Amino acid sequence: MILSFWIYAVLLCMLAVTFVLLPVLYRGRAGRIAQQRDDRAELNRVIYQERSAELDANLAAGDIDQQVHDQLSLELQRNLLDEAGSVNTGSSTTSDEMLNNGSVGRSPWLLAALVPLFAILAYADFGLSWGAIVDLQLSKELRGGGEQTATSPHDTTGVNATVEKLAERLQSQPENDEGWFLISQSYMRMGEFEKAAEAFKHLMDRYPNDSGLSSWYTEALFLVDNRELTERVSAAIDRTLALNPQDVSMLEIKAMSAFQNNDLVASLDWFRQAQSAGVDGERAELIQQAIDRLEEDLGIAAAEPTSSPLTIVPLPASSDAVDDGLVGQRRLEVLVEIAPGVRVDPQARVFVFARAMRGPPMPLAVQQMTVSALPRLVTLDETMGMMAGMSLADFDQVQVVARISSTGIANVSPDDYQALSTAVDMTVKNGVISLTLSRRVKDQ
Repeated sequence: MILSFWIYAVLLCMLAVTFVLLPVLYRGRAGRIAQQRDDRAELNRVIYQERSAELDANLAAGDIDQQVHDQLSLELQRNLLDEAGSVNTGSSTTSDEMLNNGSVGRSPWLLAALVPLFAILAYADFGLSWGAIVDLQLSKELRGGGEQTATSPHDTTGVNATVEKLAERLQSQPENDEGWFLISQSYMRMGEFEKAAEAFKHLMDRYPNDSGLSSWYTEALFLVDNRELTERVSAAIDRTLALNPQDVSMLEIKAMSAFQNNDLVASLDWFRQAQSAGVDGERAELIQQAIDRLEEDLGIAAAEPTSSPLTIVPLPASSDAVDDGLVGQRRLEVLVEIAPGVRVDPQARVFVFARAMRGPPMPLAVQQMTVSALPRLVTLDETMGMMAGMSLADFDQVQVVARISSTGIANVSPDDYQALSTAVDMTVKNGVISLTLSRRVKDQ
């Protein structure tokens, strides 16, 4: 691929050299024409002198009289003037006189030689590194057009190397907006959310009123903070919605956060706002399903004398009690333990759930219990999804979270004890995932 770039560069250099040399070659030709014109004028002058001398000799010898001599001399002079006019026809400038010797200066030729040399020095990576060629190559590779990405979509070695090269170049190119946006999205695809947030922050500093950049930055922060509605994420969401009140992603995060807090009324309101933003396709269907579920739950709650939060009914913890109908479906076995020395209320609620590594923050499967029930082997399966399209069956990479809630609700608090698993591949059979609750969120 880089060979094609250099071919284009050579062709452009040749074109530039042509523009430099073309006037020089034209002026050289004009000089030769001027020399030929001068030679012809000199010949006419010599012929005139010879003919004039012959007329004088004939007059002296008495072969012609004075009247005939004068007439022939006048005719000879007219012929000379006619010849001189024909020689000078088509020339009205004095520039040719400066080149009447046919010579051309050396400086244009030197300039023509310097054009390709300067282009190489300016744009090559080993020169001034203005980077037109290298940046284009890196951009094409990151967009999937490079040879390194053509082998396998799961082979990220070449992509990672390309991203690192671009990152190095961007340190000296703070105004390369396209490069910064490209690398920020590359980091998002790679799961490097912290780096993606930094890159989007750089662009936001340059374009603070761009709602799209603000949305990307907020989503990156949300993923960095383990899909929790932390203080900085909440501030970023509010800023994005102030720029664009119809940002569906921000409205969905608000809705799902309210759902996790068991605030069904607020969750329903946010989902309705997301629906009114004009979404369509599968996303619109998922939002409608969430609205239907919330309206149903709120209707049940309204009919009862006292409202209560949405209750998630767990399946039996023992793997032997799993219904035969679940055989072949996706499921996880999670052993939840509490570390020695951790002192919490035995009646404090424990949430164990799986969430997508890259996707909406809504739990895909949830179990809850009290601290007094630990240690416990918990089963999470695809029947525990809160809505269609949001279960273990719909995501291949998930993360399992165990959390002791200090507030009694699912929303995270800095004083909660929390344990996180690494990425779990749901396309293969997994053993028991062990999570030990030993550190508070604020200490992680």
